[in-house]
Amino acid sequence: MINCREKISLIKKNIGREATKRGYTLTTSLPGITTHYLAIYLRNENGKTRGRFDIVENLTTHEVELICAGERIGFIYSDICSFEDGINKLADYMTNKGYQKLDVSRFDDNDLKDFSNNYLMLANEYMLENNLGTSLNIEDVIRHTTEDMRLLVDECFILAKEKLMKLAAILLCVVLQENKTLRIEINDSNWLIVNKNVGRFGREYNILHIVYMLYLTKNSEAISDVIKDIIS
Repeated sequence: MINCREKISLIKKNIGREATKRGYTLTTSLPGITTHYLAIYLRNENGKTRGRFDIVENLTTHEVELICAGERIGFIYSDICSFEDGINKLADYMTNKGYQKLDVSRFDDNDLKDFSNNYLMLANEYMLENNLGTSLNIEDVIRHTTEDMRLLVDECFILAKEKLMKLAAILLCVVLQENKTLRIEINDSNWLIVNKNVGRFGREYNILHIVYMLYLTKNSEAISDVIKDIIS
């Protein structure tokens, strides 16, 4: 079976060259319980994130997916040849469509600062609006946020933005409650990041961006897996 180093090398070879020309840089991460972000390509301008696409593997099915501006394109591989063939198809998609689609509506700097400064208030508003009481129950939160996301995915971003921020805020609060070792910080691009100690390297989770990507990909059912992966 092809190892992680070979996979990332093939991604760099077949996608990375064009991505680099367009101003994207590569970030990788350690595998999670069920998924592995093989590649996260970010384009930053003046310290601000202006584009992102991810290549993610399902560790159970060995399906690899490109997530780009709300689209998911995937393949299943069995060996190094089929993996490279699949990556080449993803590269073709990015060249022909993907890069052009990345200029979609996103959270702006004011939104990011509002979320960072007021996530507790946003979470409290969500709890009141959904009659969740004064204490957080993880299963109740996951159920409510999943149901709300199902409704939001068909709304335009402008109308969905405020609710997405509240979803991210309540999810942030519940993971901090469930795992007391997690720490938060604001990165150079004004995103609020959750830091998790895993071995020597640690992992980072951008919950607002995760919620945004679930909205774009219409993948409300993934909320449970994401939250349980963070708190594990």
